[in-house]
Amino acid sequence: MTTELEVRPSYTLRVDTPDGTMWCTIIEANGEPNEIHAQIGKSGSSIRAWTSALASLATEAIRHGISLNTIAASISEITTDKVKRHGDGISIRSGPEGIVYCILRYIEHKKKEREGGRPPKWLGRGTPFEIE
Repeated sequence: MTTELEVRPSYTLRVDTPDGTMWCTIIEANGEPNEIHAQIGKSGSSIRAWTSALASLATEAIRHGISLNTIAASISEITTDKVKRHGDGISIRSGPEGIVYCILRYIEHKKKEREGGRPPKWLGRGTPFEIE
């Protein structure tokens, strides 16, 4: 018995957060975002569990018709007292904001793709929460 693997497009971004390095992946189905996976920290750690839980909730929201913009807006102000500044001038203030950063970069990438351009270089200054 042979089982065919389903290959789906995905977008993975490394995000430096105050909690550590996050790997965030948005997986598509039929050309639309369908899943978000995010990982910070070691397996079994509290931060890994919280990050996975938030990504799972975001996935459920997507599957129930909630837009990525709405998800990003909902979690964008969840911050800590720490800040991690990226080389592109963007400040990430928490793990949840790391997920927001990933979502907004994905939206920007898809917009450029639809316009027939190359995947963008991130040109943002200040906060990443200005993408429409």
